[in-house]
Amino acid sequence: MEEGNTSWRRDHALAQRALGGDAGAFAEIVKNHQKLVWHMAWRMLQHRQEAEDCSQEVFLRVHRSLGQYRGDSALGTWIARVAFTVALRMAQKRKLRLDIPNDFEPEAAFERIGSGEDVQSAHAENEQIAVLHAAIEQLPALPRTVLGLHYRDGLAVAEIAAVLDCPEGTVKSHLNRGRNRLKAALSHLEAAHVRA
Repeated sequence: MEEGNTSWRRDHALAQRALGGDAGAFAEIVKNHQKLVWHMAWRMLQHRQEAEDCSQEVFLRVHRSLGQYRGDSALGTWIARVAFTVALRMAQKRKLRLDIPNDFEPEAAFERIGSGEDVQSAHAENEQIAVLHAAIEQLPALPRTVLGLHYRDGLAVAEIAAVLDCPEGTVKSHLNRGRNRLKAALSHLEAAHVRA
C-alpha cells in the first residue's frame, strides 16, 4: 500500500510541477507514459502513422488538460483514459470493428498461454508466438486493447474499467473472450503439429 501511496505522491507532485510551468516535469510525464500511450494507440488503430498521430494528440491533450487531473487515480490511469478516448474517436472515424462478434464460439482451449510451460523446441515456440501475435492482431480493437492493458501493461481489471469508463464485468468479459479466442488459435497450431 505504501508503494502505491509513494507512486501517487510522486505522480501528483510531477503534475503540480508541470502545471507550474516546469517543462522538465512534463517531459518526465511523457517519458514515463509514452510506451503506455503508444501501445494503446497501436492496439486500437493498428496503423503506424495513425498511432503516432494519436500519441502526439494524447500528449497535447494531457498538457492542455493536466489541471483536470485530480489525483483520484494514478496519473498513468488518467493518461491511459485520455489515450483511449483519442484512439477510440480515431477508430470510430475509420469505422473499425470494436467488439467481438456475437456468434463467436471459442473451441476447446488448452492452458498454455501464460502458464510458463516449456515448448518442445525453439522452432515450435517461435511458431506458437507468431500464431499468438497473429491471433491478437485479428481481435477487434477493444478486446485487443483490454488484453494488452492487462497482460502487457499490468493494469488490474478495476484500472482498465476506469480507463475504458465501463463496468468491471465488461472488462472481464473482454478478457475472457480474448483469452478463449487466443487459446483456440493456439489449439489449432497444436492440432497441426499432431497431424504433421
